Amino acid sequence: MIKIDSQRLLNVRDYYYKEIYSTVSTCFHAATLGINPFTGKNLRTWFVTRTTGNLNESFLKILLTGTFDEIIAEIPEIEYYLLTCKFLHFSFEQVDAKLPGKKKADRISIRRAHVHKYSNPWLNKHTNAPDHRSFLSSNKNYSQFVHDVKADMDQLNALIAQIIDYSNISRGLRHELLHRIGIEVCPYCNRQYITSYKDGTAKKTTADLDHFYPNSIFKLLSLSLYNFVPSCQICNSRFKLAKGSEILYPYESGFDRDTYFDVALTPSSNSDSLIGGNTLFNIKLHQTHTGSRADQLEGSIRLFQLQEVYQSHKEYVRELLYKQYVYKDAYKKDLTALFDNMQLTEQEIQLFLYGHALQEDKLGNSPLSKLAFDIITRS
Repeated sequence: MIKIDSQRLLNVRDYYYKEIYSTVSTCFHAATLGINPFTGKNLRTWFVTRTTGNLNESFLKILLTGTFDEIIAEIPEIEYYLLTCKFLHFSFEQVDAKLPGKKKADRISIRRAHVHKYSNPWLNKHTNAPDHRSFLSSNKNYSQFVHDVKADMDQLNALIAQIIDYSNISRGLRHELLHRIGIEVCPYCNRQYITSYKDGTAKKTTADLDHFYPNSIFKLLSLSLYNFVPSCQICNSRFKLAKGSEILYPYESGFDRDTYFDVALTPSSNSDSLIGGNTLFNIKLHQTHTGSRADQLEGSIRLFQLQEVYQSHKEYVRELLYKQYVYKDAYKKDLTALFDNMQLTEQEIQLFLYGHALQEDKLGNSPLSKLAFDIITRS
């Protein structure tokens, strides 16, 4: 929901690499890497230099602390890995969930569109295989096709896990990372505080270090800093898990003004519902964008059940509406005089009235700030 400033990750890059390098290096030297089933080449070529055959520390640093684009730029073939993982991860939402009740021609079109979306040489190895000539024609054939792709990916991920695996990061390092990244409110829901505290000398937090791309499928990214999203336990452990929903990537974008909260009247609403006199209304999330971003916006709303969980904040919205009504009406003159005497800025006035400064670039600083911003600025 709320965009995270990626500068936070830049600030911890060197620290994280220094802390994790020794463990990963030890795993590399103990690994017995085998053949990548998609290419027929030894996976070792990703991790060693061509000249010496030693661990390629430049690639390792980018893999652990670089952006996804930087990783692909270092080894372009990794884009095929990511596309194939996405094909598997999003297969239910983009294919299986759309098939019931469809005619055969429509089913074939849905499957074909999904395969085309993630088409790459690795996936094409299976689409061009003699055994899969009719893989789009039926559920049985398509399921076998997906099964065979997954079997190759499972084999490849087992090789990768010898070097890159989330179990290699200690609990202490996870909490230290969360503490250093410094996110104070869950970016997925904007409802729960992320609190850092000390238990004796150990730093701890109330958050999880979520894998944006699930560790179970995207094994190569299981230790990648840019795949870590600090989140509340409810969003990570109850809603997100490893479900195949296409959602916003918080280090690139948030809801912004493409999605906004509003008060939706119901048959039981009355005039007081609009000025904070009661809670006889619903809280509605509106999504105004189209295209691929629309899919990510809708996926985020659906995955984290934001439409449903925000209904528990009706009393909070009622208070905002009431404060806004009072400020605009009877007490505006007196309050304006008070604010002038106190020499408050516009942001300080908003903070005084509503508990939020209502600044778009600071919506991640306190819970429910996006809700407050939309209700106040759009009413």
